[in-house]
Amino acid sequence: MYISQGANISGDIFAKTLTDAAGKFSASFVMPVEYNRPYLWLVCNGKPGLLWRSLPQASLHDLHLQYKPAVHLKGKVVDGDGHPVRQARITPSQLEDPDLGMFVFSRGVAQAAPFAESREDGSFELDGLPRGATVYFRARHDHYGAGTLMAVQNLSDNRTLDDIKMTDEIVIEGFVRKADTQQPIAGATVFLTENSGSSEDSRRDTDWHLNQTVTDADGHYRMGGLDSRNFINNAANLRVKLGEGEPPQIEGSLRYTKRLYTGDHVTLNLDVDRPLALREQEWRLQPGKPAVSHALVAVAEDADPNFKDKSAYADTLTVYDGAGTIHGQAGGLNQFSWADSHIIAASPRDGSIWLIETSGRRLLHYSREAKLLSEIKGTQYESLAIDPKTGNIWTLSDGGRAGTSTIHVLNPDGVEMTSYSAAGGDLAYSAHDDCFWIAGSQLSKVDRNGNTIAQGAVKVTYAASSLAVNDSDGSVWLTERSHPQMETSVDRLTIFESNGQVRKQVDGFDGAVVVDSSHGAGWAFSRRTSNPRLVKFDLNGNILQTIPLTGSSLAIEPDTGYLWVGGPAAIDRLDLEGNVVATIKSNQKTAKWIALIP
Repeated sequence: MYISQGANISGDIFAKTLTDAAGKFSASFVMPVEYNRPYLWLVCNGKPGLLWRSLPQASLHDLHLQYKPAVHLKGKVVDGDGHPVRQARITPSQLEDPDLGMFVFSRGVAQAAPFAESREDGSFELDGLPRGATVYFRARHDHYGAGTLMAVQNLSDNRTLDDIKMTDEIVIEGFVRKADTQQPIAGATVFLTENSGSSEDSRRDTDWHLNQTVTDADGHYRMGGLDSRNFINNAANLRVKLGEGEPPQIEGSLRYTKRLYTGDHVTLNLDVDRPLALREQEWRLQPGKPAVSHALVAVAEDADPNFKDKSAYADTLTVYDGAGTIHGQAGGLNQFSWADSHIIAASPRDGSIWLIETSGRRLLHYSREAKLLSEIKGTQYESLAIDPKTGNIWTLSDGGRAGTSTIHVLNPDGVEMTSYSAAGGDLAYSAHDDCFWIAGSQLSKVDRNGNTIAQGAVKVTYAASSLAVNDSDGSVWLTERSHPQMETSVDRLTIFESNGQVRKQVDGFDGAVVVDSSHGAGWAFSRRTSNPRLVKFDLNGNILQTIPLTGSSLAIEPDTGYLWVGGPAAIDRLDLEGNVVATIKSNQKTAKWIALIP
C-alpha cells in the first residue's frame, strides 16, 4: 500500500505500509513543507487486485476500502512489422473507474502498478485490474520505443486485448571522460533525467530518472529503449556521478536541446570533474585578507519554501556589516525564487532599502536597520533601480504578456510621478551617461523621459537574466538564459558598448552579473553547466579567475571592491583575490538577493 502525490503530479511516495491478517493498516508520515496540493492518493496492489482512492490532506481514521472484482487479460506485443517482441514489460499507465475515479502511475508510484512480461511469442497475461475500468496500457523494452494501447474500455474477465505495437527506439550513447585529462571514467552511473516544470519540482530541484546505465572500461555508455515521449521538455538531460555518498567523487551534466524523434541515434560525450562541493571546500581553506568597509549589506532571502496558501510567511530581510554581524532584520515576507533581476536596492542618499516582494506583490521601504517605513500593495513590479541624483525609484512592472511592461517612476516617498511603456525584465542606472538600461528581448537605453536613445546590436536569444553597468565607460554587461525548446537559445554574457554595439560575447553565463569599475573587474555566474562556477573578468571580458561557487546574486562594496555572493547555503564576502573573509551560513538552501548600503 502506497500513499503518494498521485495523478498527474510527481508521484512522490510519502509512505508505504502492509495490511495485517485482518486487513487493517495504518501509516504515519509528515508532509513535505513544499507540498501544497489539497489531496493525496492511496494505492493498494495486492492479491485481490488493484484499488486506489483520493484522500484529503488530513488525518483519517476508520477508512474502509473495498476491492472490486479483478479481471484476467491476455494480449500480445509486436514490433512495427508485426513480429513478436519478447521480454517487454506491460503495465497500466492510466486507469479510470466509475467508482474509484482516475489514477496515473507516474514516477515513483509506478512501482505499485501490476505488470506482465511478454513470452517468446510476444503473448502476455495480466491480472488484478478492476472489472469495468477504462485502462491505458504501455509496454517498454530495452531495444524499442514504448508501445501503447489507448483507452481500453469496460474491462471484462478473460478479455483478449488488441496487439501492442512497439516503436523504433531512440538511442543515446557516448563516452564519459575527465575534463582536464580526457581520461575515460569507468564504472560511472549515467542518468537520463527530466524536470517536470512544476513550481514544486523546480524549487526542490527534483529529477526523475527516465533511464540509467553504467560506463564500461572505456568510459562508454549506451541508453536504448527510449521514445519521443520521454522528452516532454524537448531536451535530453544527462547526469553522471561516480562513487557512493554525497558528494560523489566525480560528477557532471549535459543538456541536449534538439528534439529527439523515433529512430534517432545521437552521440553525447560528457566531460566530468570533481563535484562543486569538494572544490568549494578546498577553495574555502585559502585565507582571505580582511578589510574594513563602511558599507552594510542587505540580504532578502527566500527562507520559506512555501509561497501560497498560507496565512503568514517566513521570508526575511537582514542587514549585516562586513563581519557578518546582524544590524537589523524583518520577517513575514513572501518571496518566490524566480528572478535573477534586481529586486532590492539601497538609496545612496539615506541608505534606506527598497524591496520588491515577488509573491506578496508589494513594494516595501525599510530603514537601513530593516525597520518598515512604508508599503505599496498590489504591485506587479519585477525589478527596480534607484536614481542617485534624485533619489527616485525606477521600477519595471509585468505587463501580463511577453514583451510588454511599464516603467513606473516613484519619488523618494514612494508616490508614482510618471510611467512609460517598455519591454524588459531588469533595469540598471548608468552614472556615465545619466540614463537607464532595460534588459528585455533587446537591450534598450532610455533617457529620463523614457525615450529610447540606443539599443543593443544583438537580441537576446530567449530571456535576459541580469544586467550591470560599468560606470567608468558606460558599457553594459548582460547575461541571458536559454530554453530547452529553443534550439537557437544560449546561456551567454554579452558586453555592450555605451552605444549598444557588442564588445564581446562569452557563452555559458546565465546568472547574476556585477561590474566593479574602480578595480577593473566584472563577475558573473555560470550555473547550468557540468562545472558551475563564479568567474572574474577584466573589463574587456577576458577571464581572470574561476571560483567554485554558485548562487543567485552578487554585489560590490563601493569602498573596498570586495564582493558579496548570495549562494544557496551561505553568503560570502570575498577579497580582491577572490578569497573568503566572512561567511554567513543559511539554515537551508535558498535564493538570496543582495544590495549594498553606502
